[in-house]
Amino acid sequence: VMHCVETAAETEPFWEIPEGDAADKKAEKELLKLKRVRQDKKCRSVLVESIADNYLEYVKDKKSPKEIWDGLHEVFERKSIANRFILKRKLLSMRFREDERLEEHFLRFDKLVREIKGAGAKMDDEDVICHLMLTMPESYDAITTAMEAVTEKLTMDLVR
Repeated sequence: VMHCVETAAETEPFWEIPEGDAADKKAEKELLKLKRVRQDKKCRSVLVESIADNYLEYVKDKKSPKEIWDGLHEVFERKSIANRFILKRKLLSMRFREDERLEEHFLRFDKLVREIKGAGAKMDDEDVICHLMLTMPESYDAITTAMEAVTEKLTMDLVR
């Protein structure tokens, strides 16, 4: 949701709205103020139109575009932290099942890693490789140990 709203806002010139008292003369200040009010109304309209109906409850009492943005950010940042926690817990408990093909396990693993990264978590290649090795059963210990002994930088292609 935040990405969609951000994309919609970037298509409009709202990021260029002047903040503070940059104008020296009273007439210029009033003109800027009127322009700001018009742009705020337009920005608010664009933001509200970009929000799915089931999320409008989060912004119904917000007056300014900034309040709308901050309200959405607060709600969805909290949810994404919880989501990252749930996904990482799934990753830590994931195990290769002896009844599945290795390719199927890799696909399940890759999907989960993509979900974690998509939720905003940082995972470098070394973390991904380490987690993949941790998902392997004892019957793969010889392979895992051999991979750990490799002195060159491990890549996912090499591990697979």
